[in-house]
Amino acid sequence: MRQTIGQTWIIQLVIVFILLFVGYIVLTLNYSRTVKLKNEITSIIEKYEGLNDYSIGLVNEYLSTNGYSASGYCGTSKTGMGVYGGTLDSEKLEEVKEDTKYNYCIRKYQGNNITNYYQITLFYKFNLPYLGNISGFTIKGSTNSFVAYDNEDYCNTVTGSCNEKIRNYCKVKQTNIYGVIYVSASSFTAKDKYTTSMSVNLRHSSGADMKVKTSGLVTGDDYTTVYNYWKEHSGNDYNMTQGVTSKVDPGSAANLGTYSLKSNNVDVSVRYTKQEQDKWYFTVTLSYKNLKSIGTSAYNGSGYFVPYQFTVSYADKSECIRTSDSSKVQSGYKLVR
Repeated sequence: MRQTIGQTWIIQLVIVFILLFVGYIVLTLNYSRTVKLKNEITSIIEKYEGLNDYSIGLVNEYLSTNGYSASGYCGTSKTGMGVYGGTLDSEKLEEVKEDTKYNYCIRKYQGNNITNYYQITLFYKFNLPYLGNISGFTIKGSTNSFVAYDNEDYCNTVTGSCNEKIRNYCKVKQTNIYGVIYVSASSFTAKDKYTTSMSVNLRHSSGADMKVKTSGLVTGDDYTTVYNYWKEHSGNDYNMTQGVTSKVDPGSAANLGTYSLKSNNVDVSVRYTKQEQDKWYFTVTLSYKNLKSIGTSAYNGSGYFVPYQFTVSYADKSECIRTSDSSKVQSGYKLVR
C-alpha cells in the first residue's frame, strides 16, 4: 500500500515538473515573440512620424500577419499624455475606456520643445496544455523623442495643437492581373501531390502600397480574358514558365481551356513579396494534387497550362491630394509616403 502511494506521489511530482517546464518554455517563447512585435511597432511609429492612418494601418497589418490577437485593458489617461486603444480591425485609435479591451495601447507624451514620444503596450498570455490561459502579462516599450505629425484626432490631447506637414493622399484603385504557367507532364512522374512556387513581377510606375486582394485558378468563361491578356503582354514577366520548356502559346482560348488543369488537380495562391523601384514582385504558389488521376488531356502530349488571376489594390501616385488636414481628404484615398 505504501509503495503504491509512493509511486503515485512520484508520478504526480513528475507531471507537475513537466507542466512547470513546459509552461516556462511557452512563457519564454511568448515573451520573446511579443518583444519582437513591440520593437517593430515602435519603429513603425518613429518611421512614419507619429499616429496617422498609414502608421496605424501598418501596425495592424504587421500584428495580424504575425498571428497576434491578444487583448487587455489600457488604463486611463493622466495629465500630460493621451492614451489610445487600438484594435486590429480598425485603422482608427480611440481614447481608452476603462471597461473596454484593446489589442494594443499607445500613450503619447510631451517631449522636449515640440517633440513627442510614445509608449507602446502589447499583451501576451501564459498558456499551459490542457489548462488553457493561466495569466496575462504586458510588454511595454517607448519610442525615441521626435517631431510628430499626428492626425488631428491624436495631436491636440497632449500638445494643444498639431505640427503641420503637407502629405500626399492618393486614390486607391484595383486591377486584375492574369498569367499562364506551362508545366511539363514529366514533372508529375510518380507524384500524387506537391507544391512549388515562382516569382513574377509587375511594372507599375505610378503604383504605391500594392496589396493582393484575391487570387486563384482561372476556370470557365474567363479563359478568353486570360488568353487575350497573355497575348497582349507576351514577353511580360507576369507569364512565367514552369519546367524545361520555354513559354508555350496555347494557340487559342479554346485550347487554353481544353489543356488547363482544373481545380481538382491544382490550387493557386499569390502573395506580395517586395518592391524594387517601379517593379512589384509576387510569389505564385502552385499546390498540385490528385496527379495520378488527371482528367485533362496534355497539350501535344507533353504538358498542361495553369491559368491564374490575382487582383491588386494600390494607391495611384498620379492622382493625389496634397494637404496637411486629413479631414479634408475624401474617402477612397490613402496616405502615401
